[in-house]
Amino acid sequence: MHRHAGQRKHIVSELSVVGYELLVFSFLQHPSVFDLATRAIAQYAASRPSRLAPDRQLGIWVLSVLFCHLRAYYVLLFPVAANNTGLILDFVGSDRVPSRLLLLVVNVLVLALQLVQLCITHELSTQPNTLADRGILDPDPDSDLVLHLRFRNTVDRIAHPPAPPPPLELPPPTSAAQRQHQQNAITNAIRAALVRQLAEHAR
Repeated sequence: MHRHAGQRKHIVSELSVVGYELLVFSFLQHPSVFDLATRAIAQYAASRPSRLAPDRQLGIWVLSVLFCHLRAYYVLLFPVAANNTGLILDFVGSDRVPSRLLLLVVNVLVLALQLVQLCITHELSTQPNTLADRGILDPDPDSDLVLHLRFRNTVDRIAHPPAPPPPLELPPPTSAAQRQHQQNAITNAIRAALVRQLAEHAR
């Protein structure tokens, strides 16, 4: 286990909390239950990708998160004319309509935070178990940083995912005849050793 494993898990937990808070803030600025639900699913997946699909590559997870944000950006960049028919609910609050720039900044922050959290959690679940091997989150040996997420190394990991570990080869099960043969060989070896010892004592 890495020496900063506990601190890294705490960072992931705090990033998850901030991500949900930004989602709620984005929903209050631009209410859309569908966008809130899809991006909440993306936030949940970004916090625990190894539990949902341990064998899925990081690039597939990134595409999945981007797909969950696709509709929110489309509605923001290409607004549709509002339909005047329907039920209007009037709440006490701010009477100022948020600017499109504010909504865009909040959505970019939500997406960026989810991608950062996804890269960290995916790397923590697939990084080498030995201290001698270094992952993309490990800082320089003389640094005191808990983790160091490098943009270039992360892009290389997405574009060129590491090869999966080879399957564990187990020996074939032994049959009854093979077990009997092994027992006979052990018995003969013990008998031969006893005979040699008796012969040496007889001399």
